[in-house]
Amino acid sequence: MAVLVGVPIKPFGAAKSRLSGLVDHEGRRALARYLAIHTLATVRGVGSEPLVLAGDDEVAQFATDLGHQVLTEPGPGLNWSATQFRDRAADLSQAWLVVHADLPYLTSEALVRPLRALERGRPVIAPSPDGGTPLLGHVAFEFGFSYGPASFGRHLRQVPDARVFSDPRLCCDIDRPRDLEAAQARIDRLSTLLGS
Repeated sequence: MAVLVGVPIKPFGAAKSRLSGLVDHEGRRALARYLAIHTLATVRGVGSEPLVLAGDDEVAQFATDLGHQVLTEPGPGLNWSATQFRDRAADLSQAWLVVHADLPYLTSEALVRPLRALERGRPVIAPSPDGGTPLLGHVAFEFGFSYGPASFGRHLRQVPDARVFSDPRLCCDIDRPRDLEAAQARIDRLSTLLGS
């Protein structure tokens, strides 16, 4: 079964607010853009064309300029946008996979594994260190999204047969200061980007 990959991207002006004690507004915007470019390129690297779930018009233009398709009806939050994306996958009779745009260690090699599981009809999910859900996919279309704090447990209860991926390349996002510090220690480009 073919898989439609959706990448939600928040408005750059509102992104990474929990890092405000470490990074100024322009730095957070630059970080969000860098991570989004990395995620979108990685999805393309496995032969999939990502559909960007744009948080606002600026993000939509950013994605369009990079040659990506955009879900042109951004709504009030991630749950709404993910539902619209799921419905698009249903219209196309494709499985769906939501991959968050702030996974600094994401690689094509890591992403292939959940894609293959979905192609074989198996739901997939990955937990972030703080209990979020940075990766979620299913072959069914009645799934109800419940993003927000501790979303992994709520999502897993809906898909108890899902294959759970604990690979840091799929799980580790940048939400908290310690996430950023860990990523800067491993990715030289981030320190250069943020001037530290």
